[in-house]
Amino acid sequence: MHPGHVESIHAMTVKARVQWIADITKAHRGVTLSHGITTPQVINIVIVNGRQFLLKKKGFEFMPLEHRMAMVDYCLLGSNGLVVAWEQVGDDSTVNGALDIIQPHFFAKGGDRTKDQGLAE
Repeated sequence: MHPGHVESIHAMTVKARVQWIADITKAHRGVTLSHGITTPQVINIVIVNGRQFLLKKKGFEFMPLEHRMAMVDYCLLGSNGLVVAWEQVGDDSTVNGALDIIQPHFFAKGGDRTKDQGLAE
């Protein structure tokens, strides 16, 4: 886990809250609402790739899955967070299967990849 991963987790929480404010404002035709409105229950779900993904990407498992999940869980303290392990299915090294199940409003990839590199997700 590196700072890019932590930044992604934080950015998604902020983005979800900003989108909620925009949606509620639009629903009330721009009327400023403050009394009785609370922030939404944003749930961060972080998908941690399993052992097979690491073997394919790096050639070895640099840290056991349980340890990587514990580190992510620690980053989520103080927020509504859930850490999910995702094992690679066949040759598919993406988390598309997990995304199909979870159906998130937002998706952030870890800090070591960009759209220019042809992300599959």
